[in-house]
Amino acid sequence: MCTTDLFSVLKSSSRRYPLLVALLLLASFSLQAREVSRSTGLRQSVYEEMQEVQQLAENDELDKAHARLKKMQGGKLSDYELAQSWFLTGYVYYRQENYKGALNAYEKVLASDNIPPGTRQNVLSTLSQISMVTEDYQRALNYVDQLLAISEEPSPDHYILKAQVLFQLERLDKSMVALEKGLQLQQERGQAPRENWLLLKNAILYSRSDYRGMLRVLQQLIALYPNERYLFNMASIYGELDQSVKQLALMEPLYERGSLNNSSQLV
Repeated sequence: MCTTDLFSVLKSSSRRYPLLVALLLLASFSLQAREVSRSTGLRQSVYEEMQEVQQLAENDELDKAHARLKKMQGGKLSDYELAQSWFLTGYVYYRQENYKGALNAYEKVLASDNIPPGTRQNVLSTLSQISMVTEDYQRALNYVDQLLAISEEPSPDHYILKAQVLFQLERLDKSMVALEKGLQLQQERGQAPRENWLLLKNAILYSRSDYRGMLRVLQQLIALYPNERYLFNMASIYGELDQSVKQLALMEPLYERGSLNNSSQLV
């Protein structure tokens, strides 16, 4: 059975994580900055300077961004403003692929007693994802467990993040438990599961040789995220189940439209 397509998203995740996490960090900082700028937590002048530093980072002027942040941190900042400056420092380090520096900066954010719960949750999520990038999965699990412990209403993403970490640690049963919890919360919100969540579920089911379970997940994938590769996967599973008529029913239209383009598929 060919599982290349089933695992393609998971195998390439380590290459795609840096860009994904950088975007999440930027969005997280921008959201926090807008929220706190409306309160007394962040002075307008400090907020504006941080926005300028963020713009430098986005323009890849990372050395200038670091210099500005260092100067800010040497001045008179409130504890909350200092925590925000370290949050932005972590983002700049991340853009430089200095993951150790980024982890240290975000740990300094956590050390502040004055950051609101939402910020603390964002930082723990960020630390977990950076630890995933560096393949320090046990550290990532520690962060995500802290995140779940302090979240009054954990989001589906929190449980999916835990499922991804546990999958990397090859704790597949626990990964499935966390994944199912995330899927349940997503369903309760009236929202469809994301494509990579279903791919993770299929990967776990494949490890158990649960082909019928995989068929159900593939049916969801085809309904929500139509793609020929899921038809190939479904045909392969029918082959494993010795259901050659159903396998042919999927392969023949793919052949007629010219989608079978390598020898193994044609055989």
